[in-house]
Amino acid sequence: MVEYKNACLASAKNPEAFHPMEDKKISIITRKFYDSLHYLRLLDKTKPVWYIYILEYPNGDVTTRKRLRNRLKMELLFSLQENIGNGKRLIDRVDVLSIDEWNADSQCGNFPVKRVLE
Repeated sequence: MVEYKNACLASAKNPEAFHPMEDKKISIITRKFYDSLHYLRLLDKTKPVWYIYILEYPNGDVTTRKRLRNRLKMELLFSLQENIGNGKRLIDRVDVLSIDEWNADSQCGNFPVKRVLE
């Protein structure tokens, strides 16, 4: 599953106001994940789930993306599925990547993302 946010577009109203670590933003992202997960399970899609958040915003860097990834790990089902259950995994991996990191990844790079020029 892939989520994409880009506050670096020329048409962005107030890109400096975008703060992906805000509780409200985290809540929106995790809710989208859960909605999608339920939908996939209802369709009997049982492949391993890798949730990727492609994120571009002013002053974004690898350190803030890793901090956001760690925060998402706490909000998603990782600890729950480790502590209870019978070995079934609801999520296998979560990553927060820039467009460049996505394109450089050995798997994701097979589906390159291009920046939109406005």
